[in-house]
Amino acid sequence: MSYFFSKKYLLIVGFLFLLHLDVFSRQNEIDSLKRLLLVSKDTVYIKILTDICWRYRNINSDSAEKYGKEALRLAEKANKPYLITLANQYLGVIAQSKGKYAESLEYYYKVIELAEKYNYTERLGYLYQSMGRMNQQQGNYEQAIKYTQQSIVIFKKLNHQLGLSYCYLTLGEVYTKIRDYPKAMNFYQQSLSLRQKMNSKEGVGAVYSLIGETLLQQGKYEEALESLRKAETIFLSLQDIRGQITVFNRMARVYTFQKKWENALAYSKKSEQLAQQTGITEIIKDVYTNIIDIYVGKNDYVNAYHYQRMLSEYKDSLLDREKEEKNQEIQAKYQTDKRLQDIELLKAENQNQRIIIYLSFVIAFLLLITGIVFYFNIQQRKRHNEQLLFQKKQIQDTNDKLAQLNKDILAQNVSITQQKEEQEKINHFKDKLFSIISHDLRNPLASLKGALELLNADFLSAQEKNNLIDRLSNDLQATSYLLDNLLNWTRTQMQGLKIDKTEVNLSSIIEENFNLFRPQAENKKISLQSNIPADIYVTADVEMTKLIVRNLIHNAIKYTSFMGTVRVNAFLIDDYVITAVQDTGRGMTKQEQDKLFGIEHFSKQGTSNEKGSGLGLLLVKDFVEKNNGTIWVESIENEGSTFSFTLPRVYKGGHSS
Repeated sequence: MSYFFSKKYLLIVGFLFLLHLDVFSRQNEIDSLKRLLLVSKDTVYIKILTDICWRYRNINSDSAEKYGKEALRLAEKANKPYLITLANQYLGVIAQSKGKYAESLEYYYKVIELAEKYNYTERLGYLYQSMGRMNQQQGNYEQAIKYTQQSIVIFKKLNHQLGLSYCYLTLGEVYTKIRDYPKAMNFYQQSLSLRQKMNSKEGVGAVYSLIGETLLQQGKYEEALESLRKAETIFLSLQDIRGQITVFNRMARVYTFQKKWENALAYSKKSEQLAQQTGITEIIKDVYTNIIDIYVGKNDYVNAYHYQRMLSEYKDSLLDREKEEKNQEIQAKYQTDKRLQDIELLKAENQNQRIIIYLSFVIAFLLLITGIVFYFNIQQRKRHNEQLLFQKKQIQDTNDKLAQLNKDILAQNVSITQQKEEQEKINHFKDKLFSIISHDLRNPLASLKGALELLNADFLSAQEKNNLIDRLSNDLQATSYLLDNLLNWTRTQMQGLKIDKTEVNLSSIIEENFNLFRPQAENKKISLQSNIPADIYVTADVEMTKLIVRNLIHNAIKYTSFMGTVRVNAFLIDDYVITAVQDTGRGMTKQEQDKLFGIEHFSKQGTSNEKGSGLGLLLVKDFVEKNNGTIWVESIENEGSTFSFTLPRVYKGGHSS
């Protein structure tokens, strides 16, 4: 899966910050993503299209399909396998929600090919879950359970809580359909528990809606209404149209059973209106059927007949399409099932192959033991030739001594080489240290001495004294900052730095350092912006992480001109968090970038003549790598620079579905 670890890709997607805060509605998230499209390109642009597609699925399925197809077209053109897989999977889910099962299976078949080729295990887990849900919708309950259990196996191996919550939800629906209500409620509760831990409002709403359906089928009408009202509150706050249509229709059915005709009709009309306005018509048949029952219950046979005609027309319009899709569905399902069976067969063959390898090792070991026994038997029969064996032993001893001597010489050569390399490192360290002491420390101290002499002379005006004091304060802050970096760097060179890894909250560290450098930023009228959600954690040494962020933000402010912007973004991808510190400064040439992280590098003055030693970036690179991360830079002269680094992610959630 080299796709995930391509530095170029990691850098690009680092600019896309996450938008999962509860204070925003789903439509606000979509609007924010659309605005990002205007300033994005290449891989980031495609990724945003897939995110918009996914968020539209429960609001406007036609819009979701439009964005998904555009994402697929661009991903195929750019040859991005993972994004091609993601777009196909999202389009398959959307087609499935519309009842277009044949079209859905065609998308899923492409997902199977790519997931198998590139080992996208998570995508395969979601595929099995979708196949289970499709079979549940079609009444193939044994197949639904089979596929869902295969998905659970994958998600448990990945410790993928969100994926498991979807599987438990599907099993709950299956057992509701076959009227095994205790099992259904048990799986719903497992799904609800996981989604509440992940703070997934949309997911919690879906569980409450399905629990309401199960309670309705058991005749527990008040309990059903209580659960459905919880779902209604959540879907309204999220502007989840599909969720609202479903929950309104279920509430109408409850009121129908209770013979509360006005309440039932009001909710049915709401469901009908939303379905017609948004084009989500695949559940309109259930809505019409419920409205007919309500009018019959009210003895309003005129309206009942009117909706009966509408239902008949709707069924007729679907009939031809369903016939055509049925043939396509059978063929597509055959191909998909066959491919999934091939995958299972391949797994079984791999298991058999491993067994054969283990048996081969056992047989080889037994043959070795047999050979040893046979050898000693031969030796016993040849005891009369002891003299020859003695001479052979002497020759062997001589060869062993020569071999040992060669090993000793090689070890000495390795030791000499290591000592030489260590000496070169020490020389580099010494040169760098003396250079910093002679230039970056000596000059500020000389400046301080001269300034104090001017102050003692007492012939400066009050304004001149204030200006001089401000300059001294900045010089002392820069010198203190340099000494901190110098001390940390010296400790790393002397191997005296202990690494204590723990869970680190990125957002708090960014804010802490923004507060630290805010006076400098305000002096240059620089805007500091952080787009990092509060729930992102990494595994790293806290103090090292603070130093990494502090140096990168300090450099960004240092090289950003007046009225500029320093922005920090974060993005979750696979097992890592990418943090990108972006400035609108003067940028760097390619030659400057190539030397940026070397020990021989000395930094240029900042946009306000701030000084530096180059130690900061040296420390940043060292500390990032000591915490199992990588760092790189992208820069354009006169436009700005972006320093991006990765750190291992603390997994507290999953794929947003």
